[in-house]
Amino acid sequence: RAAVGPSSCTRAGGSSTGRRTRASRGPAPRSSSAAPWASTSGTPASLFQAKAGGAGELEELLRTGRSNGRQMSWCVMDIAPHQDLPLHAHPNIEVIYVARGTLQELRFSGPPVTRRFEQDDQGHPLGPNLEHCRATFQRKAHEQGSFLVNEVGSIHQSFTSDDEAVLLVLWGGCHANILRTKLPKQAYEEGFRPVELTGASVGSK
Repeated sequence: RAAVGPSSCTRAGGSSTGRRTRASRGPAPRSSSAAPWASTSGTPASLFQAKAGGAGELEELLRTGRSNGRQMSWCVMDIAPHQDLPLHAHPNIEVIYVARGTLQELRFSGPPVTRRFEQDDQGHPLGPNLEHCRATFQRKAHEQGSFLVNEVGSIHQSFTSDDEAVLLVLWGGCHANILRTKLPKQAYEEGFRPVELTGASVGSK
């Protein structure tokens, strides 16, 4: 079984592409009426509004179908057990619904380091340099039926443990992965326990 996939990526209002990729660009809803969660208490809208700058980022999405200039699209991700994604920042907002299983994460505590991202030669966004950052992370588990929101510039490493994670994701099609040479030299879980941010050791704890 693949670590991530196969996934079904759908343009808003369109049909599934059936690709084995994690995203397919296409328009996202452009009004609150097109997004029934946009004004309901305890939903992604309220989670965004609780974050600094989150309300404005959500308004941009609902008005334009874009986030931080990037076209948003819906995608289904199927992540096998005991897999982990690289530590990454978010160049655009993300809304994640856990349809099945459990998604684990180590989330960087504190405000975003940056909301502006340089790009490599292929146009992929580059994550910020955390090399000299004494970083503290919160460990969280998001179970079936829960929402997770990521504002622009937020940083985390997501992974699975014994459960798979099937996710419905609204995103911009990419992450700003933080290079191994730019990882924080001192990384701690809350309570000052050192954590490892690379390799399967995170997902297997």
